[in-house]
Amino acid sequence: MRRAGIWAAFNNALAVVMTIMVIAALFYSLPARAEEGYSHEHQTAHGAYHHLYNGIMRPDVKNSSCCSEQDCAPTKAKWDSVKKRWTALKYGQWVDIPPSKIVPRDQVPDGLGAEPHLCAPPPSSSTFGKEEVFCFIEPDGGT
Repeated sequence: MRRAGIWAAFNNALAVVMTIMVIAALFYSLPARAEEGYSHEHQTAHGAYHHLYNGIMRPDVKNSSCCSEQDCAPTKAKWDSVKKRWTALKYGQWVDIPPSKIVPRDQVPDGLGAEPHLCAPPPSSSTFGKEEVFCFIEPDGGT
């Protein structure tokens, strides 16, 4: 009888350990999107405009889209009158926007021109540098 009690306790402990492992596995799999480096706020903002981002092409690379599913989102931007160029907030850091990355106004879909939009790789990208920008949409008709 004593032996059966020990095995029952062992089985209960094993069940608890397995439950904890399953919960831990689920917890650590939730940020699967984080592997791409996109915050929840970025994903939400992108989702609101996704249908508009799809057709925008990079001005500096022929036949290449600005948006690869999650690259674009509204951002904050300001005109630097000294450098004579835009700077935009990319994942919490201000980056210079090269003129070659600005999407021409006639290629900006209706509904995107009121506020600035940035298409860029996530900070976790090992392919692109921190300053990399794919496309930038100027707010309210540019400068």
